[in-house]
Amino acid sequence: MTAPLPNFDRKPLPTGFLDEVRAVVGDRLGTGEAIRLQHGSS
Repeated sequence: MTAPLPNFDRKPLPTGFLDEVRAVVGDRLGTGEAIRLQHGSS
């Protein structure tokens, strides 16, 4: 098990970024909480 990381102040994504990524990868883009917690900690 890994120890929880402290909260980091992160900049918001640029406007339209997710739309552009979704246009490329389609339904494979995951933005759910579990995905964000796992990948946002690295």
